[in-house]
Amino acid sequence: MEKVTNVAEYAAGMIEMLRSSEEYRNYHALLKKVMQNPELYDKINVFRKQSFAMTFTGENPDDKKEGSQEPGEELGTILNNRTIADFLRSERSLCQMVRQINYAVVEAADLDVSFLD
Repeated sequence: MEKVTNVAEYAAGMIEMLRSSEEYRNYHALLKKVMQNPELYDKINVFRKQSFAMTFTGENPDDKKEGSQEPGEELGTILNNRTIADFLRSERSLCQMVRQINYAVVEAADLDVSFLD
């Protein structure tokens, strides 16, 4: 049982380090800022949803909607707003940090993830 406790302690330490990082603080400060403007937050979430869908399925969920902008056009429009651009940049930085942690743990655990290829 002691090893499990050690893993939990190490995980708690990693979480503490993550939460004290500049990336985490920036992301949550900007998230709070954009959430204060529901219209802005909705725009961001539409873009995030489309981006997520395109990344994992290769499809744009709004392809079936008439008159919707191409993702590249929409990205340009969205990124013209400095607050949105800063938020998306900070979100990406935090996600990259979390991804690095995940990769390190999976690699160290020697998990068979060949099915993902």
